[in-house]
Amino acid sequence: MLEAAERKEEAFSARHRLQEGGKVKVTNGAFMNFEGEVDEVIVDKGTVRIHHHDFGRPTPLELEYWQVEKV
Repeated sequence: MLEAAERKEEAFSARHRLQEGGKVKVTNGAFMNFEGEVDEVIVDKGTVRIHHHDFGRPTPLELEYWQVEKV
């Protein structure tokens, strides 16, 4: 129960930090150092969906809040 409350607090702070249309950089995982644009912030799941342009085509990525940082 405590973990769920902490997750909601983290999601709330990330929601205000990340905005749709904002630029972010991936800081962890297979797509580390890639940059993209926030398409959607999914508060319930604690994730953010971004579009990264790879070879001239937008590639959607769904990552957790802690895996990206605002540029």
